[in-house]
Amino acid sequence: PLFNDDGSVDHWVALFFISYVLVTGTVLINIVVAVLLDEFITAVSQERETRANRKAEKEHTTVQKLAGALDPLLATLSHFQTSEDLGKRINSLFTVLDSDENERLTFAELRDG
Repeated sequence: PLFNDDGSVDHWVALFFISYVLVTGTVLINIVVAVLLDEFITAVSQERETRANRKAEKEHTTVQKLAGALDPLLATLSHFQTSEDLGKRINSLFTVLDSDENERLTFAELRDG
C-alpha cells in the first residue's frame, strides 16, 4: 500500500511507482520513435527506387528515340580494323549513296539509301 496505517506516504512504494512510470514511458517512446523511423526509411528508399526507375525509363525512351535509319550504317562503320579501313568504308559508302555522282549527298539520296 502507498499509505501507512498512520496516513503517511510510504516513500519506497512511491519511489517504485514513479521510477516504473518513467522507465516504462521512456521505453514506449523509444519504441514509437523506432517504428516511425523505420517507416520513414522505408518510404525514402521506395521513393529513391521509384525515381531511379523513372530515370532509367526516361533514358531508355531517349535511346529509343535516337535510334533511327542511320543505325545500320553506323554499325557497319564501327567495325573497322584500322584508320585506312575506316576511310575505305566511308568512301565506299559515299560512292553507294551518291547516286547522281555529283560528289555531294542530298537528303533524298540519304533517304533513298
